[in-house]
Amino acid sequence: MHFKQWKEWFQLNAVHFSPINRKGPDELTAKEKQLITSSFQQFQKGEHSEEKHLYQYAKATGRYLLQWKNHT
Repeated sequence: MHFKQWKEWFQLNAVHFSPINRKGPDELTAKEKQLITSSFQQFQKGEHSEEKHLYQYAKATGRYLLQWKNHT
């Protein structure tokens, strides 16, 4: 999609969302925390795992690039 199409989509769908109460409390209620805790824990677990894989990939790629550079 082009920018104009995305912009129109967001403008048309903006009415489907409740406005954010910026004057209200910034904390979650106990019920809200209960509802999202397990989901948030899974997200954190996945992020940590991805970080390890990304770091290992970067190390391996860096070594490969360094070897390639030294042989050219």
